[in-house]
Amino acid sequence: DLLKDKVDLAKVKAARTFLRKRYSRRTSIERLYFEWDEDQNGNIAVENVYNVSQKFGLGLNYDEARVLIASVNKDSSGVLTVDEFLELIYGKDEKFNVELGTLASKIFFHRNFSYLLLS
Repeated sequence: DLLKDKVDLAKVKAARTFLRKRYSRRTSIERLYFEWDEDQNGNIAVENVYNVSQKFGLGLNYDEARVLIASVNKDSSGVLTVDEFLELIYGKDEKFNVELGTLASKIFFHRNFSYLLLS
């Protein structure tokens, strides 16, 4: 099952641009990170990115939230570390290094939600 049929890449890119503009002047990085990390487990997961996108009316679905994470997730863990989060929010690189045609999805379960893992 490939994500290319489930993800509007232009919408994901627009969401990243919106978030970068929204937070460009924020100086309290730690506070911002913990605002996104709702369960305070030290990582930002797809559920967190999805919730933020809904809060701002960006309309990302879970697959698109996963792709947004994948765009900066260097270790392919499926969650954002502080450094990866900083790259997502404050990065200057406009490239979007996610190839949807090669991203297969796998189902996994967490907190009564099913998510798609990128492999």
